[in-house]
Amino acid sequence: MYRPPRSNGFVTECVNDSLKEARKMIENKIYDAVVVCGDFNFPEISWTCDGGNASGENEMRFLEGLDESFMIQCVDFPTFLYGKNGDLSLLDLLLTSEPERVLEVNALPPLGEADKAHVFL
Repeated sequence: MYRPPRSNGFVTECVNDSLKEARKMIENKIYDAVVVCGDFNFPEISWTCDGGNASGENEMRFLEGLDESFMIQCVDFPTFLYGKNGDLSLLDLLLTSEPERVLEVNALPPLGEADKAHVFL
């Protein structure tokens, strides 16, 4: 899944709707678990082991959407490097309905030499 940087509330609602649809597939026994990965571009969310903290409206909506769809975020390290100073941010997320099935999440170094780069999950 990809959410462009600085997206408006409509895009955040579309992401949340997709997560709700994934949850419905579990409830309807189409799948027994769901994993959603992507670049969600929420650098303002401070992720913790039990969720995230945010003050912005879009960020708070996204966190509410995760709660409503019973999805857990599993990445606990920065996934995006930017600038000459090597500033870090956690933008790439691995969301799942069954976190106990995720045994390990690792990062590989980015390809090439760029001022901006995503690590590989």
